[in-house]
This record gives sequence, structure tokens and C-alpha cells, in this order.
Amino acid sequence: MDLSVAYGFIEFDEPSYRLKIEPNAETDRWESALREHTDQLVESIQQIKSHDSTSRILTDELVHEEQTFASIPVSESDDFESIIDSIQSLDSDRDGIVLRSTAEYANEVQRLADRLCTPSELTETPVSEQFQKELSDVVGNDKNDLEFRLFLVDA
Repeated sequence: MDLSVAYGFIEFDEPSYRLKIEPNAETDRWESALREHTDQLVESIQQIKSHDSTSRILTDELVHEEQTFASIPVSESDDFESIIDSIQSLDSDRDGIVLRSTAEYANEVQRLADRLCTPSELTETPVSEQFQKELSDVVGNDKNDLEFRLFLVDA
């Protein structure tokens, strides 16, 4: 029933349900309802993606021991250059950065952080800061859904 409401075939008007499309309606009517729902879904996803890509890095921060760290999510598809790009897009009013990933990806995050903390690695990049590892942490309530965090302070 819930899926039929979600697809726009049935309306839920508490406490009852009402058919929006009769079961014997023309195929065009069913296709139109599906197309309308799909268009709305695609538009919603695009809005979420555009909002996420423009504001996530700028607004997501963590505070540790009275220091503010700008959050940089790291996934398997990220490389050193994408991390550099993320750092470049950050607000400069911070004490450092925190690289965040799934716990399974912690080793790669450590390698990326090692490069960020090596001055010679940064000479060919637009990043002017020097970083130093502060601490790492694993957080989460479920052992299957842990987040690895590596805090780097501006040196």
C-alpha cells in the first residue's frame, strides 16, 4: 500500500485511501503517473546532490579540545589531488582538518594524511598550510558502521 502511495497511484487521506488511477485505466494514464513521480524523484535527488557538493565541506566541522576542524569526507574514489581540492575550498577560519571515512578505508586515509604532513608533497600544490597529525579516532555505535577520523592541525 505504501509503495502505491509513493508511486502516486493511491492517495492517503487519513484515515482512508483513495485511488488516483483506476485499475482498468488506460496504460497511458499509468505511465504518466510513473513518469511524473520519476521526474519529481530525479529533481529531489539533483537538489540534494547540488546542495551537498556546494555546502558540505564548508559547513561540516568538528570541535576537539576547543579546536575547530573542518571536515573532509574521504571515500575510495578520492585521491591526493581531490583532498587538496577539498582543502582549497575550505574556510580559512579553522585550527585544522579532519579526514573522515569508513573504518575499512582507514589505512588509505593514513597514507593520504602522511602525504599532507610531508612538506615536499605539498610544494607542487596550491595548499600553503603545513599539517601535523594530532590524533585519530573511530566512532560509531555499531561495529559494522564505524567512522574513522584523522585530525590534522595546522602546523
